[in-house]
Amino acid sequence: TMLKSAKTMLNRENDPEVRKAAFKQLVAVHGSALFFAGVQGLPLFGAFTMIANLFLDEDEDDAETIVRKHIGEGWYKGALTELLDIDVSQRVALTNLLFQVNRYNRDASPEETIGYYLGGPAWSVGKSFIRGTGELINGDMQRGIEAMVPGAVRNGLKAIRYTEEGALTRRKDPILDDITGGQLVSQVIGFAPAEYARRQEENQGVKRIENTLRTNRGKLLKQYYLAMRMGDYEEARDVKQDILDFNKRVSRKFPKAIITSDSVARSMRSHMRTSATMHNGIAISPMFRKSLQEHLDDSSPITLDD
Repeated sequence: TMLKSAKTMLNRENDPEVRKAAFKQLVAVHGSALFFAGVQGLPLFGAFTMIANLFLDEDEDDAETIVRKHIGEGWYKGALTELLDIDVSQRVALTNLLFQVNRYNRDASPEETIGYYLGGPAWSVGKSFIRGTGELINGDMQRGIEAMVPGAVRNGLKAIRYTEEGALTRRKDPILDDITGGQLVSQVIGFAPAEYARRQEENQGVKRIENTLRTNRGKLLKQYYLAMRMGDYEEARDVKQDILDFNKRVSRKFPKAIITSDSVARSMRSHMRTSATMHNGIAISPMFRKSLQEHLDDSSPITLDD
């Protein structure tokens, strides 16, 4: 509809009144989206950030975070969220109309991606039920029931949990412990507290950067160990150059992530210790190695019951 209105407005062959009406329609759609959902709720914002993220590395802020930091929370999430202190922006946003990114699982497998886009609501309900079953098996009755019930009931149960303990992680560490009565009421109807939503979104971004740095750092150290173990000194020199490039990249913002000669030495010793404890291709902890080796030599099954 928006593209049709834009085409009508730009077509000089159309009647001026028709072009003016199309212009007003575009202004109304974008203006209301900006007020209710902020810049992140504007049409095509999702397409813009998706393209921009293709040019950004995983260990940098993504396009959404860059925009958010530049314009501030009020402009990013909208006046309604800023005034009411509840996050209504995600429910009324007009972004991601062409292609919706799964913001809860950025590293989805191909199977999960296919299920997300083709499975529709049935896929989401099934995933929630499976997740809830896992919570029940792990002994968390409250979260398990929350995940398995319909959304309308889930929101009410979340509000009750927030009333009793605040917003906590599964380890019972606080995310947000100062929740007002108005925010609890809004949670019942499906709108999370704005500060809670902001912290969760920031946490996702921070963990994405941390995991990328940790993975890249570990990968370089492992590549160097393998090259040295196999006697491939040319490959080892190439990895050393990659390490220098990595250090140059992270030195300003993450100086403790720099790979030093001591880091390489510690990594080499750690890999050699791991190799020494390998048994048929798997590493077995010294705590259990002797007993498990005896089990391999014995035909009787392992049981922890008396």
